[in-house]
Amino acid sequence: QQQQQQHHAVPSSTGAHHPLIQGEDTEALLHAYPSASSPLVALNMLLANPGWYKDDASINLAKAPLMRLAARYLYCESRRGRAIDPVANFHVRNGACIEQLNWLGNTNRTGLDQSAGIMVNYRYDLSNIESNHEAYVRTGSIPISDKFRIWL
Repeated sequence: QQQQQQHHAVPSSTGAHHPLIQGEDTEALLHAYPSASSPLVALNMLLANPGWYKDDASINLAKAPLMRLAARYLYCESRRGRAIDPVANFHVRNGACIEQLNWLGNTNRTGLDQSAGIMVNYRYDLSNIESNHEAYVRTGSIPISDKFRIWL
């Protein structure tokens, strides 16, 4: 079964506000960290605990906002019309599609420090490699799957 793939131009990071921490997540984070001045501060407080990724309550608080942050970073943040992440830029420039995010896919110290343990999969579909490459080089268009799109 072929995953639906769509192209989208990489939006400027200076565009309209996109709520990364929404509704219930905001309330839950601020309830768990009442001294935090904002949900992002609360999330940073949570991540400052070295064992956060082993604690179910912390995982439940962190997953949705961190997955949205990762998706936005990979898909929306750009420099000169190209994905700001060098690995994403490499794969998409070579014709890949951003396929999915993997929650806590890399829980070694480096993985936690660099990406809160989130990993990304890229898919190379031979029938789309050339068109994906051309669209990205010409317009900055990044192909994404429906599995990835749910986090945007």
